[in-house]
Order: sequence, then C-alpha cells, then structure tokens
Amino acid sequence: MEDAALYNEAMAGVAATCDGVHLHDLHSVAVEAAAGAGGLGEDGVHWSEAGARTLGEAVAAYLWTHNCSWPAAV
Repeated sequence: MEDAALYNEAMAGVAATCDGVHLHDLHSVAVEAAAGAGGLGEDGVHWSEAGARTLGEAVAAYLWTHNCSWPAAV
C-alpha cells in the first residue's frame, strides 16, 4: 500500500505541471471496493463481478466527464 500511495503522490505532482492533464485516483476507488461487501471474489484477491463493475463504472464516469467534457451519463 505504501508504494501505491507514493506512486499516486508522484503522479499527482506530474499531472499538476501539465496543462489539461487529469488524474483519476482509481486506487482509492479500488480500496473502497475491496473493503466493501462483495467487492472481492471468494479467493479474496480477484475482483468479483460487482467489484469489477464498480471499477469499470468509475473509469467510464471519469472519462465521460473529464476527458469528453460531456455531462455525466444517466
């Protein structure tokens, strides 16, 4: 976890220096999904269908609103 936090901090610094570059913190979404009921599969390592859907929806929503400049999909 510590490596992921350091990587995220470094990438946020790089993105802040680049005009128009957005950074999606998918790590925090993944941590929350993994901690929630049903986020991980039975093996406790791989995503369940619900967990994978949560991550996919987070990526799609981010791309839709930040990179396309369109209103959020309904």
